[in-house]
Amino acid sequence: MNTSSSPRRRIHLDTIATVFFIVACTAATVWIVRDIVAGPARIAAATRVPSRTVRPPAPPEPPIPAEPISLDGAVLKGDAHAKVALIIYSDFQCPFCGRFAHDTWPALDSKYVGTGKVKVAFRQFPLEAIHPFALGAAEAAECAGNQGKFWPMHDLLFNNQKQLAANDLSGYADQLRLNRGAFESCMSASTIAKVRADAVSGAALGVTGTPAFLVGAIQPDGHVRVSARLVGARPTADFEAVIDKALAVPLSARK
Repeated sequence: MNTSSSPRRRIHLDTIATVFFIVACTAATVWIVRDIVAGPARIAAATRVPSRTVRPPAPPEPPIPAEPISLDGAVLKGDAHAKVALIIYSDFQCPFCGRFAHDTWPALDSKYVGTGKVKVAFRQFPLEAIHPFALGAAEAAECAGNQGKFWPMHDLLFNNQKQLAANDLSGYADQLRLNRGAFESCMSASTIAKVRADAVSGAALGVTGTPAFLVGAIQPDGHVRVSARLVGARPTADFEAVIDKALAVPLSARK
């Protein structure tokens, strides 16, 4: 047996082990350094708040009124024999109400009210907490209505939503050639009670914002059996869909 090669073999094995150890340490050092450098970025990425927040679900819409509702006290427009009613809860300082008045109402007025198919019932719903001039504007519209000029005042108020102070309202009364004394007397009387009664009726029906709409068949006693509710400045097509559906209900099924 040749024993002279054993020391050489050990030296060779030791050299291989040393090289392997150096390579392993080098690799471990590289990984450690990479983790030190990348660590803060990884932590930040893990704890970063997403830029897109998830919106909470919209609250459910109030149910359709189970019983027919009254139109008493509302400002009415349309044929007395109309089959369907469109009930509007609105605020003269509300920008979305203004959008409805400008973009949607004229088409509905022409297509349904002017043709005798639909009666409109306008009710006041001033959001006093966020619209400081809405209450006065609502009173002005009601007082103009006492002189047969509700709808002209309605248009003036929505066309001038940024000018609804007391002096502005008096100017609109003059523009419509209202009896100034009767108008001023009305504005200082109990008209506010009528406006707030409208708002109370809306709250009882689940109205929380404006504009809000109820559509339904007019019963023989003048009450309305509501079949649809719309909220916000919706496209004209949305109103047409629910109105046409209500008009299509046979007379025998309207009770």
